[in-house]
Amino acid sequence: EFVEAAMFHKYIKGKKVDKIDKVKIKFDSYLGGICDLTGEMVRYAVNKASKKEFDEVEKTKEAINDIIGQLADFDMTGYLRTKYDQAKGNLRKIEQMNYEISIRRIEK
Repeated sequence: EFVEAAMFHKYIKGKKVDKIDKVKIKFDSYLGGICDLTGEMVRYAVNKASKKEFDEVEKTKEAINDIIGQLADFDMTGYLRTKYDQAKGNLRKIEQMNYEISIRRIEK
């Protein structure tokens, strides 16, 4: 939960989502928190979409895509594989949301 919150705070402040300084965190906890972060980012994008801030949805989709790309480099098994699969599901959700926004903007 700490990693997820710290990384989400960095994201909404426009900072790079990377390491957490001055706190020792187990590698598995860090990766799990990063995976969970994608769910918070999707909720953030939903809120932005409801305010018609569609560029923020696109930006968030790209950020989640980058996170998934980085996570793919790790050989995750067990609990972390479940977390990774959930993160990939979050990517699919925001891609669908972004697609629907694009279609509706074209139709207008």
